[in-house]
Amino acid sequence: MLENKDEVVVRMPSLRTTSHISPLIPIPDIVNIVSICLGERTSNSILPLLVVHFRDMLDLTHLLSTSTPVPVFDGHPTYSASPISCLPHDASNVHALSLGSHTGTHIDAPWHFIEGGKTIDQLDLRTLVGRALVLDVRGKKAHEKIVWEDIEKWEDVMHEGVIVLICTGWSRYWGKSNYGDHPYLDTSAAEKIVGKGVRVIGCDTMSPDEVGTDNPTHGVHRIVLGAGGVIAENLCNLEQVLELIEPVVSLLPLRLERCDGSPIRAVAWSSAQGPV
Repeated sequence: MLENKDEVVVRMPSLRTTSHISPLIPIPDIVNIVSICLGERTSNSILPLLVVHFRDMLDLTHLLSTSTPVPVFDGHPTYSASPISCLPHDASNVHALSLGSHTGTHIDAPWHFIEGGKTIDQLDLRTLVGRALVLDVRGKKAHEKIVWEDIEKWEDVMHEGVIVLICTGWSRYWGKSNYGDHPYLDTSAAEKIVGKGVRVIGCDTMSPDEVGTDNPTHGVHRIVLGAGGVIAENLCNLEQVLELIEPVVSLLPLRLERCDGSPIRAVAWSSAQGPV
């Protein structure tokens, strides 16, 4: 029996050796793997495993609340939750939810900007759970461009299968009037990131593009989504992900038919590769 109930053992790929996430392992197989590892710690036949320390799991998702303003683009629906059944007068508590596909912490599917691009229900979920590379650009100011020279020191670990997270520190302004004044990614930098094979980019801002301009180009969106990638927006706590050892992130959406985006419950945790 496991002494530490906060640990679960699952198979995961090496950051540098593969671009795919291993298929989910059925619960009985996980139990067998744990039993084998505990009983034969020195066996050469045991493949390297990942120990997921769930006590270190970080929530990268903003709270959706009816009492706190939820930043949305003009014309996009905000969040509301209306009770339709309430205890103790009714048999149970039930709410009717109203929100947009890009409300709160969410991901954009290619179809958001690309005609004929994949919709949320067509995405390969394996691409949305993987090793995280956090680009720390917290020194950038309002409406300042994040250029390739700011992030090129991480280029050696930018490749297919890696989820790139842009940490501007701007999530601290969530719900405030200046939340939309965030730094933004230069299109040439986005092209270089995508050119490295990266297909998932996340940010702790409303968008990786500049917002609040009279003529938005959505250039980064068109580059990433046009390459078949996805974009996660309105993430939070990316500063804490910087403290994790070999961070892994999950950006799984709702299964919405023919939809351009979806709210997500984004989480990250620390991993340790090697025999248990």
